[in-house]
This record gives sequence, structure tokens and C-alpha cells, in this order.
Amino acid sequence: MNNLLSELKRGTSESHTLLEATYPFNTLMDKTQFSTQAYQHNLMILASFHHAVLQYIAKNPISGTIEDMLNGPAIIEALKQDLAEMGGVTQLPRFLSLPSPAHPSDTAACSYVWMGSSMGARQILKWLEHPEYAHLPTRYYQQMGRCGSQWARFRAQDIWQALTCTKQQTRCISTANLLFTGLRETAVALTTGHPA
Repeated sequence: MNNLLSELKRGTSESHTLLEATYPFNTLMDKTQFSTQAYQHNLMILASFHHAVLQYIAKNPISGTIEDMLNGPAIIEALKQDLAEMGGVTQLPRFLSLPSPAHPSDTAACSYVWMGSSMGARQILKWLEHPEYAHLPTRYYQQMGRCGSQWARFRAQDIWQALTCTKQQTRCISTANLLFTGLRETAVALTTGHPA
């Protein structure tokens, strides 16, 4: 793994841990807390994140190859279908934590958080394959698992070598942490009052 990706992993580890401890993410892979409602909330928050990031990257292109690896349209469609199967959603929560004006470091951070979540998606999909959860739609996690299979190719992209100065790398890590904060804030806004 190159230096920037190593620094991103290290620089966002606390934010990642905080996100995993936030409802509804903290219910995933925990039979004692998991519920259909928590799963639907999880998908709604992730739909909000993916919509926002996809629009952001479209306005601030990073690399056609990376955008292809993110497979945005298929991810959005999978979320739409899963949520429709769960009864539909009239409105997604707003995701506000994207920097403006954009810089290549910001779009790199967006792609890093997106691709990083695809790695965890494969583990969650495996857990959801338990017969107890057969009634839950998993198109999103299937698509994200496919996205995660691109990780080695993603790491080899030129953008990670292009962002070499400390200022660019610091901004990239800061933006990635902002995205994790945005996921937590969106979760709290959607689920305020939930006991978990």
C-alpha cells in the first residue's frame, strides 16, 4: 500500500471506530441488536452518502477509471431496489459534509471512503446470508462486494502518487474524516430518539 493510503487508514481509524459504534451501524453483525428497521435505516443513510458523493465526484471528476470502479449507477440502483422492497422511502436524509470548493484531495477522499466501505460490505453480506435474514434484500451489499473486488486496482491508481505534498495529504485525510462525521451526523439526524 502506498504512503497516502497508509496515512488515510491510520488517519481515519478513530472516525471509522466511532462510526461503527453509531446506530444503526452498530447493529450490523450483532444478532442482539440487529432488526429490520435498523437495516432499513442503515440503507437509507448509505443511500444518502452514495448519492451525495456520486454527485460531488461528477462535478469534480477525479479519474474515469476510479469512477468506473465505484460503479455509482449500479450502487444507487441497488439501494433504490432494496429500499423499495422494504416498503419504500419518501425522502432520504440529507448528507451535508462535503467540502466546497472541491480539490483533487477531496474527491480522492470520497473515493477512498466509498471503496473502503466496499471492503466491509463483503463481510456484512456474508453475515446477511444466514437463513434468519433471508427476507432482507441484499442487492446493495452484493454490488458493493463487487466494487470491493477492485481494491488492488484502486490502490494502483495514479492519484495516490500525484497527491504527494503534505498539504494535499492532510486535506485528503481531513476530508475522509469529514465524510465519516457526515455519516454519523446523518445517522443521528435520521434516528434521533432511537434507544440504541
